[in-house]
Amino acid sequence: MAVPRDSFLTALGLETDPARHLQDLAEDLDAAYKQVAANPAVTVKGGRLKPEALPLPDGYQAMHDAVQAMLPRIDYPELLLEVNSQAGVLVARSCNVGFVPVVKAGQPALTLSRLLGLEKGYFPHEGIAAVSATLVTEHGDISIAVQDWGGGLVASADG
Repeated sequence: MAVPRDSFLTALGLETDPARHLQDLAEDLDAAYKQVAANPAVTVKGGRLKPEALPLPDGYQAMHDAVQAMLPRIDYPELLLEVNSQAGVLVARSCNVGFVPVVKAGQPALTLSRLLGLEKGYFPHEGIAAVSATLVTEHGDISIAVQDWGGGLVASADG
């Protein structure tokens, strides 16, 4: 059943004629643009905002190089396996990467057919829906989510 246009507009707090609403949006956009353009770390060139890179702090490059030297060079599937062994979750399913980056030739546990079988066996739609509902409910009780991440009104599209 289609919702009548007037009921829909009333529910959204909008008028039938969009001109005033569009004017308000244009004014808000203009004010935001002027505020950003007034930032000394930003320049406007050809009608586009160009952020200026801030100089790196003293010692940054040495620290960066030292950290890079300590990190082992590994394949992405190996990283996922390590995280999986530490966290006890099937990260191929919990990440938005799908199975292709996780599949690894010569690893029986990482064949596409095995991963698909695990997904069907351990992650049925009903279970995912129930866990998602629990996560959404519990999200409101996490102080950092409420205080610093949008008051519980922000959603994530990642797995």
